[in-house]
Amino acid sequence: MSRRLDIFIHGRGVSLGQVQADGYRLRLLTNDVTDMDRLLTQTQMTRTIAGAEVDVYISEDLLFFSTINLPRQTPDIKKAIDLQIDILSPFADDSLTAFAFQRQQDDYRVNLYLCRRSHIMPVLESLFAAGAHLTGLFPESQRYLTRANQKKSWSLRHAGRLAKISHFEQGTVVDSDLCTTPVESNELGQIINAVDLTGDDPELSADQEAGALLAQPACGRSYDMLPATFRRPDYLKKALLILTAINIVLLLALGAGKGLAIYRQADLLDQQISATKVKADKALELKGRINTIKKELESYRSMGSNIDLIGFMATLSSKMPTSAYLDQLRLDSASRTVTLQGYTDDLNELTAAIPDLGAATLKSTMKRRNKTYFHLEVNLP
Repeated sequence: MSRRLDIFIHGRGVSLGQVQADGYRLRLLTNDVTDMDRLLTQTQMTRTIAGAEVDVYISEDLLFFSTINLPRQTPDIKKAIDLQIDILSPFADDSLTAFAFQRQQDDYRVNLYLCRRSHIMPVLESLFAAGAHLTGLFPESQRYLTRANQKKSWSLRHAGRLAKISHFEQGTVVDSDLCTTPVESNELGQIINAVDLTGDDPELSADQEAGALLAQPACGRSYDMLPATFRRPDYLKKALLILTAINIVLLLALGAGKGLAIYRQADLLDQQISATKVKADKALELKGRINTIKKELESYRSMGSNIDLIGFMATLSSKMPTSAYLDQLRLDSASRTVTLQGYTDDLNELTAAIPDLGAATLKSTMKRRNKTYFHLEVNLP
């Protein structure tokens, strides 16, 4: 037999529900909820409530539902919702609340559920005193949300003094309205009639839509209004958090040790690089000096094969006749030739002096205005 129980709080008192092998069993208890352990054992659905996991559901008749829209620019959504609850709540300070909001294109859509605290607290206190593990306090509609319909669009028509209908889309309540007129299924998707919790021990069949849903594990966990004082400490979660913290500390210590080793190795490499850089700078300096010396040697070597222009000019000055004048002297270092152009008063005297200049050739002469113009080419050694 399952140790998980459903408690439904409604106008006539409390009903107990449980998934069993032959389907879902629902039993109506009395209004006196001060000794829940005795009441539950009398139903023969459980030997004791101590240690059992209990989901508590509130009938839609006892809930106030409202939808509000907040601007996208709202700086503190939680604070804004608390302010709206203070304005909208019909129970003043005597209320339990839960909300969920959805971000839309232009604003935030917020669904609010509120109930009277004084109506719910005696049941919770009695269950807690009996040793039950309270796992949540939800609207009644959340019990009908299962794997079979959590991804569909459908509606739930609640029984009670005021007929309400809750609309679900993709496992989320999108609206809850008073159902004052008949509603067709094609308007809101499939419509399921909820069980009348105030009836005397209704027989639920798996063939019924509501019975088939209640016979499955509940998936709805939204709008949990259970006060923090009734929540059992989650020791597993705390243990996991402690282990996680220990692992983080160990990883940080390991990382710090590796980081220190890497830092020391990097410092040693920096020292080696600095020493190598000093040697490399000296090597570059020596290489520069060697290149300078090589250039100087090349310059000295090239000077030996250059044309001795000064010596040629001295020879030319001493050997040319005094009657000869130069207009132009052009040196071709590639062919090592000197071209002389000028004029003379006595061509015979110039012709006699040509052999003294070396390998000289008289290229041309021209007589003009009692002067002989000449073109002389000398090949230098």
